[in-house]
Amino acid sequence: MKIAKPFTRAKRKQLRTPSHQPAPGLKILANAEAFCLATQWIAGYTEKDCTMSTLKGPTLKGPTLKGPTASSQPKDGPSPTCMSINGVSYALPNDPRTTLLDFLHQNLALFGTKKGCDHGQCGACTVLVEGERINACLVFAFQLRGKAITTIEGIAKNDELNPLQSAFVKRDAFQCGYCTSGQICSSVALQKELADKTPSAVTFSENYSAREDISERMSGNLCRCGAYPNIVDAIEDVIALEPQ
Repeated sequence: MKIAKPFTRAKRKQLRTPSHQPAPGLKILANAEAFCLATQWIAGYTEKDCTMSTLKGPTLKGPTLKGPTASSQPKDGPSPTCMSINGVSYALPNDPRTTLLDFLHQNLALFGTKKGCDHGQCGACTVLVEGERINACLVFAFQLRGKAITTIEGIAKNDELNPLQSAFVKRDAFQCGYCTSGQICSSVALQKELADKTPSAVTFSENYSAREDISERMSGNLCRCGAYPNIVDAIEDVIALEPQ
């Protein structure tokens, strides 16, 4: 492996000389700092809406984003070039590197889905795609073209809380509330899994309780406050109300 040599005394003196033309890398760094200062207050701007030049540094790719860009597609379903979020069709972002989580936050201002670890380990960013739960931080937005996505903002219907939301309040199944949106979305998917008789890791055991099954299915959603017993209680309450 080639080891980079440190600057000599003469080289350091040359770099400190005002008349010296900075190296391209230093110029990019200076341009990047100025670019960030100039754009940090532009509404709707994200750091992914720029391109990097080896000589000029970062520059905006196009016009500044102005918030949600709802497409002209009907609300009854997404088109192949769009995705439906809570029943509304949106055009896919131009940057293929944009994750679904960043798209929800930076383009649509839907902040109910939380960014916790940003590595798919905590479950705070759980959303539903065609009824199945996924971590929004691990999927690119363009991968969901033509899909129907439901976030925590779409769980309640006509300002009426979902039974799981009401059960979480009744059972005090949260403290700080940061993970609650992911917990509720995951709980909604859990109901569908039980209805479809989808097995979990414990269902292959000879003896297991329904409470153990719920705990296993919810194990991908962490609660730093430790409200797990109340979360399971809330889910049990809703399951008990469902026709068997």
